[in-house]
Amino acid sequence: MIKKFFVLVILMLALVLECYSQAGSTGWWIMRRPQSTKPREVTAVASVRGDLSGVFYNPSILGTVTQKEVFLITETGLGNDNFGGLLYGMPLGKRGGFSAGIIYYDAGRTTLYWMESGVEQERTVTAQKDTMIIVSYGKELSRFDLGASIKYATSEIAETKSAGAFAIDLGFLMYPTDKLSISVAGQNLGSGTKFIEQADELPTSLWLGGSYTFSKNFNSGVDLAYILKEERMIPSIGLEYLVGSMSLNVGYRFNVEEGALHIGIGMTTKSVDFGFAYLPSTSLNPTYRLSVGWRF
Repeated sequence: MIKKFFVLVILMLALVLECYSQAGSTGWWIMRRPQSTKPREVTAVASVRGDLSGVFYNPSILGTVTQKEVFLITETGLGNDNFGGLLYGMPLGKRGGFSAGIIYYDAGRTTLYWMESGVEQERTVTAQKDTMIIVSYGKELSRFDLGASIKYATSEIAETKSAGAFAIDLGFLMYPTDKLSISVAGQNLGSGTKFIEQADELPTSLWLGGSYTFSKNFNSGVDLAYILKEERMIPSIGLEYLVGSMSLNVGYRFNVEEGALHIGIGMTTKSVDFGFAYLPSTSLNPTYRLSVGWRF
């Protein structure tokens, strides 16, 4: 049964690839911006206590949630912008999990200048403001998990033009052995939305990841993301090492211009988890991420 279902998932993702395979550019950055303070290859292929960020990549990890959790993440570094997100997760039914959350992005204030009846006018506005709501469900079935997310995002430019878009994520997580897990997902599946005079395409992508646990203190992961409209592959690798209540992690993404290297630390207490990550940059300001997970 597992083999047949795995083949069905591959066929579905292949059909999606055929539908979206024309090269171009994508928008709706908020749909792929939420990131953990741990490498994606660690959080998206297995449930991580106190870190619900894996649902942004593969919602099937919710099948292993065993307690209520609140997860908060924020990020700074690109300029005067503000970014943050809040997720709530909980067990739902037998071997199932549910989460809901909101993501927010504010590009900061800017001043617009224009001529009207020969007189220069000016107005200070928010350059861009994006919001995304995400609802996810995951179910554990024997040695594999299934999951789906529904997203709705809105974007407003200079307080003058706005648009909204729906998308879904589909995920599959399999455990061939106790130490190995394999993750497959289709992300941001949907149709582009006309924004002003031009269609803003969703950042639809296919994602394949794997994680191997060498010991209770050392975990590793690799993944490959393919952004369909851009016809671009982004391989990456991540490692995490635990030392008591502390953790050290490092990740690297290939075929990207900025934010390729990820260096993070974490600390776990009885009910609270803290995370911090630093992503150096070559031409922009470095990015800093902070996360807090509360279990109860």
